[in-house]
Amino acid sequence: MGNISFVGTRCSRSTLGDELFRTFRALIRSGRSNVARLRFGFRAVFLRTMAALIMISLSLSSTVSAGLITATLTGDIRPANPDNLLVNVTVTFDDLNDTTAEWVVDINSDSHHPNIKLDAFYANLASSLDLGNAGLQDDLTFSSFVPTGWIANFNVQPSGAGAGTSTFSFEVDKGTGGGIANVTNTQSLSFTTTLTNGLYWSTSVFTGAPTLNGDAGSGQLGAHLQSLTKGPGNTTDSGFAFGMYQDSTSVPPPGMVPEPGSMVTWSLFAVGCFASARRRRQKQPTRDH
Repeated sequence: MGNISFVGTRCSRSTLGDELFRTFRALIRSGRSNVARLRFGFRAVFLRTMAALIMISLSLSSTVSAGLITATLTGDIRPANPDNLLVNVTVTFDDLNDTTAEWVVDINSDSHHPNIKLDAFYANLASSLDLGNAGLQDDLTFSSFVPTGWIANFNVQPSGAGAGTSTFSFEVDKGTGGGIANVTNTQSLSFTTTLTNGLYWSTSVFTGAPTLNGDAGSGQLGAHLQSLTKGPGNTTDSGFAFGMYQDSTSVPPPGMVPEPGSMVTWSLFAVGCFASARRRRQKQPTRDH
């Protein structure tokens, strides 16, 4: 049988069947000895089976709660700007009562733009986060920037960056201090966002964010990139890439994996029926040959 992949874990579909097979085989072997050994063998393999079932149940229940959002930003569609821009974004969080989300912005345009660098990263979030309508800054904080020195700003309209008159929920850019590292093909940008005021992350916070339109395209996220390699007809070495959020959370397809409670119930039923049948056969008189 194949394997089922979850976020952060891997579970074999044959584990449960193999454990039950070993249980039944051990019971048959134990039945060849006295009743005391049968009972001891049954208890041992029963406890082992239950431990395996509990581990599988916990694995299934915990993996469903993990959240993964991805986005692929591409551009630039304007003739005067270089194209073949590629930026990958991942956001990870826990669907259940998690207030923090980890972001990674990774430029992957080395084959076309070896000297590319990130000027600013932009993102929208669902309006449901703004509880008091006083601005997202009252409900969201930023921390753990890598490279150190990058900072966040709220409600930013990119100036001359190809996003038109769009205003993004937040912007992350290089601070004004000296010695701050660039984000390039070999250096990704990462940071942590934390929700306050009793708010929690969910996939709808991202997928439900507004889509903005500009002369460089449209999307829920954007990146202004500089030091690009100019091609024929290009008059500038900068460009803008747009992208949309995708819910990439891994969940088992319907019908592929039974619910943990169902597995335990049916496994207990099978073990009980087998044990009952074995006891009835043990009580039957042995015919003399």
